[in-house]
Amino acid sequence: MTKYYDLGTMLKAIRLRRKGKYGTVVSRMLGVSVSQINRWQKQYARHGETGLTNRNRVVSYEKKCRLVKRVLVKGLSCEQVALEEGCGRSSVCRWVSKVLETGSYDTLKPKRYGKTKEKGTTDGVGETPCRECVSACGERPSKKNIRNDTGEKKRGGAAKSREIAKLSDEHPLSVMLPMAGIARSTYYYHLSHPEREKHVEEKNAILKIYEQSGHTYGYRRITMEMRSLGYGTNHKTVRKLMSVLGIRAVQKHRRYRSYKGTVGKVAENVLSRNFASEMPGRKLATDITQINIADKKLYMSAMIDMFNGEVVSYTVSESPNLKLVMSMLYKAAQKNVWGNDTVIHSDQGWHYQHYVYTSYLKARNMVQSMSRKGNCLDNAMMESFFGSLKSEFVYLHSFRNKQEFLAKLDRYIKYYNNDRIKLRLGTSPVNFKNLCMR
Repeated sequence: MTKYYDLGTMLKAIRLRRKGKYGTVVSRMLGVSVSQINRWQKQYARHGETGLTNRNRVVSYEKKCRLVKRVLVKGLSCEQVALEEGCGRSSVCRWVSKVLETGSYDTLKPKRYGKTKEKGTTDGVGETPCRECVSACGERPSKKNIRNDTGEKKRGGAAKSREIAKLSDEHPLSVMLPMAGIARSTYYYHLSHPEREKHVEEKNAILKIYEQSGHTYGYRRITMEMRSLGYGTNHKTVRKLMSVLGIRAVQKHRRYRSYKGTVGKVAENVLSRNFASEMPGRKLATDITQINIADKKLYMSAMIDMFNGEVVSYTVSESPNLKLVMSMLYKAAQKNVWGNDTVIHSDQGWHYQHYVYTSYLKARNMVQSMSRKGNCLDNAMMESFFGSLKSEFVYLHSFRNKQEFLAKLDRYIKYYNNDRIKLRLGTSPVNFKNLCMR
């Protein structure tokens, strides 16, 4: 059954498309098919609002014949004819089908109202409609507009009252209210109490949090942030509202691998996927990743503390050499982030098998641990950090040069440590450490 949309929905869809919203996003927001939205755009561009509101109008027999002949004789499509004439495409298709089935244009002639018992006599309803049911332009109120739809959703009294109000200038309420099955008091109540949009405040809060996170927060992080602001919204509601708003967190991409086989001494997997740490500086993780900036490749070496996931040190270079890793270690040493018997975990990259690296750790009584070959989940915390870094920062921005990238990277690392919520902590890494060390 044909579904009817009000003028506000049509104009809203056209306005969103003109603002650059994708058709699929607008379709999910309004519950309208993309093809329908495209037809509204064409009709509005050609006929203005008249092309959108000219529905359920009585079309004369002569006009129907003329439109069908344009399809059958001139070879135009039903959509082209409907767009030029400002009428519904489905109606034109229906008229063409009737003519093709019967082989005559007489099938397009208007039918009489009511059923005749015998030739020349009518039933109680009569051949002609009641005078009070007919408007000045010879039209009857469409029952489809004011009765309940037979589709999946039934319209309530508020929706039917709005439809009746649109037709009130042409048809009396004494006719339309019984057809709609609502009382006169109910009709006036809905007119004086317009329906309000739900979750307006929550939607604004979600959009604000989403923008502040750089489009990187999903529904779980947004739910935690909203609860910290005093909202009691359930995570399922947040997910539905994000779908209505047409927003979602960015996706992760592939990462750089530095494994080149056994070129030195491979340490045992001391960590053994036990990422839990009771104190800061007891367990550290490190790795290298590649970042493409325009036509240049940069390499980042980072170290995080497994206690709270805080980035304690990082360096960036145009070459994945040993100096990149050692510079990161020197920066971490200046911050005094480790002590005796600290476990530092990495993959089996050639940097971490090098004699200079291993001897540096041994001189400081640090325990070296390496992931098993082909087991990236053994260093899952570093993989997770690099995935978040790229999906939330690298892939969302364009950088003109290395200097601009480094400046923005420094701001992101500060945001990651001090403000960004980690789901397993319920707050930011630095805030979690401060709370635990009180």
